[in-house]
Amino acid sequence: MSLVYNGNKFQYAVPQSLPFGEVRRGFSFNAFSCMKAYSFDGQRFGYYGYDAAGERTYKIDFDATFSKENGVIEVQSLDIEKMMLYPNGYMNINQSGEYTKHYYADALRIASKIGSGFTGNLCDSATATGYSSHLNIRMSLQSDIMVDELNEVVVPLQDIQQINPMPYPTFCNLDSGGQEPNLFFYHPDHLGSTGMVTDNSSNITQGMLYAPFGEIICDYNPTFHDSPMPNYAFNAKELDEENNMYYYSARYYAPPTFISRDPMFEKYPSISPYTYCKNNPLKFVDPDGRAFGAPDRVAAARSMTGIPYKQEGGALRIENTSAATAYMDCAEFVCRVMAADQITDGVKSMNTAQLKTYFDNSGKFEHSDNAQVGDVAVWKGHVGIVTEVGENGTIKLTHARGEGKNSKENGYAIKPEQYKNSKFYGYYRPKNETPDGKLDNTDNSSSSISSTQSSIGPAGPPKMSEKWLNTRSPITSLVGKVLENLGY
Repeated sequence: MSLVYNGNKFQYAVPQSLPFGEVRRGFSFNAFSCMKAYSFDGQRFGYYGYDAAGERTYKIDFDATFSKENGVIEVQSLDIEKMMLYPNGYMNINQSGEYTKHYYADALRIASKIGSGFTGNLCDSATATGYSSHLNIRMSLQSDIMVDELNEVVVPLQDIQQINPMPYPTFCNLDSGGQEPNLFFYHPDHLGSTGMVTDNSSNITQGMLYAPFGEIICDYNPTFHDSPMPNYAFNAKELDEENNMYYYSARYYAPPTFISRDPMFEKYPSISPYTYCKNNPLKFVDPDGRAFGAPDRVAAARSMTGIPYKQEGGALRIENTSAATAYMDCAEFVCRVMAADQITDGVKSMNTAQLKTYFDNSGKFEHSDNAQVGDVAVWKGHVGIVTEVGENGTIKLTHARGEGKNSKENGYAIKPEQYKNSKFYGYYRPKNETPDGKLDNTDNSSSSISSTQSSIGPAGPPKMSEKWLNTRSPITSLVGKVLENLGY
């Protein structure tokens, strides 16, 4: 149990989805481990809906009408206070018809524009086609389901008597609309967390500082959270004000832990299924709450950037000499990464077609159309390592890129077809991961990155701390010293 700050009060966040299915108080989950309802002390409630893929489609914030006697709260009714709808990743709309459009540079959200309304009556066509009666039936059915699920998080032996609409938002007539006067730009850090927000006149409208695990320790403009725009904060994830948790698609994150288990917890038995990014939030990012990736494969791939490309016509170079690692093609790049992660015993001589055959062994490798960090992405004639997963099916790839180019991690996430114009076979990962930490600088084993640098490749780009230390500014030098002490 952890104490977290929520608005103007402290609340207890209780870790949920415990290993053996114990009863959870304060949260309700559906069969797909999506949080459906939330309660803070029986006084405030949240309710959430999801699509078939588990992505959130709406959330509702309730204020309870209740009585309190001898410290026991009796909930009488719930009054809908706020509603947010998410028709897709590019727009959201609240109960008043105010909407926010989101603009992306590939997978990176760079701006949001607030608009209001639509000129005309949206319900005319629904009435003309007889759809309104069907809509009323669906609303009544959904209301019954909502009451049942919210009752699961109410104080035991009590029942919610009714849910009061505000009135129910029909979106039939939203007055004059189409106005989009407010445009805001995001300024993220290396983890994607929102550091500053500026308007279209370059005025700073919001700024946030975070503790390492994402708790907001300084909020420049708290009133900015009252805008129709969702609060994108740590890792660019939405911070829900009603529960003070970040929405990570697969799970909800209440810093410093998730409230439910990692769906892939069986693959990482040495790590708590509730922990965030292996307790290393300065180095890793969890894109969707499923996993932080395979750190050793990512480290090995990034250590081999900056190497000139040279296509092998015969057997691949498998030696660990400086001459053998002076050049690399995409297949050799992946073979050396797998050797560094001890997936293979030494560097194997396999071209892209042979690698595809090797990965098709379903006893050893798992195939997926959805990327995870550390996966091997395979095309016809090309392979690379996924070192970051973005939104909407985009990935950052670290790979040997082609004639006249050096190996590199792509600067931003793009879709697989943008990397290679050939058949894309998907993503492959070992069914049994090797223990992580083999390539840590602090690892004294013979497989550490410092002792096997020749088998992985050149040292690569300078460490993050070196870039900050080599400046004349005392502030940036201080940041560099902190990073150096952390091992970056």
